[in-house]
Amino acid sequence: MDTNKETETKPCALQSVSSTFKPIDFKLCYIEDGLAYFTTQSLQDQWGDDWNDAPYDCNAGTPYTYDDRRKDKEPYEIVTVAFTTQLDTPSVDRSGIYRNSKYSVEMINNKEIPWLYDEFNEIQLKVWAGISLPDFLMLSKHPDFCGDVFIPVRWLEA
Repeated sequence: MDTNKETETKPCALQSVSSTFKPIDFKLCYIEDGLAYFTTQSLQDQWGDDWNDAPYDCNAGTPYTYDDRRKDKEPYEIVTVAFTTQLDTPSVDRSGIYRNSKYSVEMINNKEIPWLYDEFNEIQLKVWAGISLPDFLMLSKHPDFCGDVFIPVRWLEA
């Protein structure tokens, strides 16, 4: 591989995110350690371990995935993307200092506080629960995001 040669970027084929759901169907439901989790369920129906406990950063687990043995639930999917940003989460400030959040995932998903925001209100950008996957992917173009969003290689067109 010639690393001096300019590489061609390929457009994102969001159709390959899921064979069942459209990209717009995926909504932000959880953030932890630079990973954003998106669900096709409503935010009220999506759940994870201890999502009603605060501080979420000491209690909550990642979102539960669909179990096809449960016949009482409609099928849904979870996708995850990695990201970097200068914005704060309810549990980590921009300097990387962890603090015990006074919020649960349930409270954040009920929009009592954004998943990503500027603790000092110098930046107006706020990323709320429920943002669609395509809109989240576009955040890297926002001047106040100051970071990147990384997608799985399989989402790229061949």
